[in-house]
Amino acid sequence: MASSILVVDDETSLRNSLARVLRGNGYSVRVAGCAEAALGEARKEAPDLVLLDVCLPDASGLEVLTQLKQLNEHVVVIAMTAYESTRDALLAMKRGAYDYLSKPFNLDAVKLLIKRALESAQAPNSGEEPAGAPCQRHCAQCPCPWRGKPAARLCGDPWQGSACDRMIGTSPAMCNVLDIIHRLPANSGSNVLIEGETGTGKELAARAVHELSSRATEPILAICCGSIPRELMESELFGYEGGAYTGARPEGKLGVFEAAGGGTLFLDEIGELDLKLQVKLLRVLETKEFARVGGLKRIRLRARLIAATNRHLKREVDEGRFRPDLYYRLNVVQITLPPLRDRRNDIIPLAETFLREYNALFGKHFETISAPARRLMENYAWPGNIRELRNTIERIVLLETGDALLPNHLPQEVVSSVPTVTGPPAEGESSGDKLLDVERRCIVTALARSGGNVVSAARLLGLRRGALRYRMDKLGIPKDELVPHPLTD
Repeated sequence: MASSILVVDDETSLRNSLARVLRGNGYSVRVAGCAEAALGEARKEAPDLVLLDVCLPDASGLEVLTQLKQLNEHVVVIAMTAYESTRDALLAMKRGAYDYLSKPFNLDAVKLLIKRALESAQAPNSGEEPAGAPCQRHCAQCPCPWRGKPAARLCGDPWQGSACDRMIGTSPAMCNVLDIIHRLPANSGSNVLIEGETGTGKELAARAVHELSSRATEPILAICCGSIPRELMESELFGYEGGAYTGARPEGKLGVFEAAGGGTLFLDEIGELDLKLQVKLLRVLETKEFARVGGLKRIRLRARLIAATNRHLKREVDEGRFRPDLYYRLNVVQITLPPLRDRRNDIIPLAETFLREYNALFGKHFETISAPARRLMENYAWPGNIRELRNTIERIVLLETGDALLPNHLPQEVVSSVPTVTGPPAEGESSGDKLLDVERRCIVTALARSGGNVVSAARLLGLRRGALRYRMDKLGIPKDELVPHPLTD
């Protein structure tokens, strides 16, 4: 029997669009444009799930949520909200909502979130660990209240799952990161500085710190210091009073420092912050107070600050581009995320996680990654890090078909990459072992590029055919690894 969904929103076009999409996915859908109509529909026939706007013309969405739960305590509610009403959405989650969506939202993401919410309701006590859980020694007793379902946020895909689930990695570098995150006391309000290349997951780490803290039921707000013009940045951070400057709203505006309340404020790309604003930010961190632009009233800072940068911030300090006093104020706890090339053992687990997610999103059935494709992926340096890997998997699942990810599905730059040595041998690993590993990768890559032709591969490597055959036998490279190159099929 099809699950029944009630869509409650006063925007006619939005609720009708949602209803049309969900009916096309096999759900039984009813709609309501106000609180009275929504409760009337719920009394006539109890829905399995309600998409509920928190701002309705005749009543608060929070009141409707409470009454829906009184009618049926098992109903699954997903709150819908705009930026200005995010705090109401978080209050809705405290009152029993499964999650919330910030408008505008992606319809494919909505469909997947609904699917997961309904599955969660059907098996609330299954006790199963979410797929792709990170390191069990860290998260088996993870206290995160969002574990296994989407976390409170203003940015990021709503179908990603909690940050605790997404911090995947068993490499020494990632285990060190997870150790730091899990050792932080839950009641700590200490500032955190996260460094790492673009695409390494700095925002995800910030969300994990937030989720494992006592602030997890409060919002985590993110703002990118490099994407907002300098002249507007101050009002975005601190807000402004009505009429503070030409073009300002008469009613004024909340800044993210105030809107975050007792939650977490994530300042991404802090290295891009203007030097004058660095002075103001330092003052706020020292006094724990701030004022809106054009205002005199002092407002107490209650939020915890997490900053992130893709720059080497200490070097920026040494070269005079970042204030040293602000650097040391921010750098109470430092987390350095390793690039993907330094954690190659995590490439395939991450790829498999993304494969499962995009299978569900696009209705595909890629079950495995073939051995030759795995070797090519592990050999590639991934300069865009996890973001590049994720985009690659999304493109493959979206455009290709089949039940296995094959070498000819991979982009040319992955297939034709040259193995690189990323550092000295690990502890317990000899230099000879590492050299043999590099040699093996070179041969496998050359064979892939030559379409499995040993003569062509030998030419690429500057070897004779017999010498290549000898090295293949020595390194145990079987003939079934001679895979077609996508450009030579």
